Amino acid sequence: MQPAYPPAAYQPPPPPVYPTPAPGPVYVAPPPQRKGHALKVTLSIVGGIFLICAIAACVFLWPIVAEGGATVTTPASLPGGLKKEDSAEMQQLVDSMEADLRTDLDTVDHVEAGIYSDGNPEKLVVLVAAAATILSPDTELDNAFKGFTSGSMGSPTEYDAGKWGGTLKCATGQSSSIDMTLCVWADHGTLGIGVFVNRSASESAALFRDIRDVVQSR
Repeated sequence: MQPAYPPAAYQPPPPPVYPTPAPGPVYVAPPPQRKGHALKVTLSIVGGIFLICAIAACVFLWPIVAEGGATVTTPASLPGGLKKEDSAEMQQLVDSMEADLRTDLDTVDHVEAGIYSDGNPEKLVVLVAAAATILSPDTELDNAFKGFTSGSMGSPTEYDAGKWGGTLKCATGQSSSIDMTLCVWADHGTLGIGVFVNRSASESAALFRDIRDVVQSR
């Protein structure tokens, strides 16, 4: 027997609806560190420091190089009509002066010394010169005046050093009641000391400068 009405068609239940989550912040990974760039910057700084140091070293070393390689001599005759004395007593004094200068300077290539006269025994000139590597010429020059213990000397006065440059100073004083002038020149390659008996500072400085032009070569 047929039912009075057809059965209702089967309707499946609707799928559940889930709420969509709200969008959050998007994470972006940081870019990798540029180690190469940092290295280049570091090397540039280090290179700049070395460049500055190299420039400073060149500024410091250039005068030493430029004035190095000098030689000194004490020829038989010097300006001012001076002739070299060769007596045994004079040679003993020369040897003593040479030994003292070798002791005072750290690096000495060679030393020359001599005693000169223009015919007047009361106006002798004593000369000692050294070729050496001198880092601080002004210091060695001042030490030469401080080390002069044979008499009392006044304050040194600076004079024109001539064509070789460096520094030249003279001071007047007395030794055993004898008037004398002590002159010293110094550069990075040489040091010279002159004792002028019975000569003024200005006369001695001019003569010492002329003597240096003959004694020193570079």
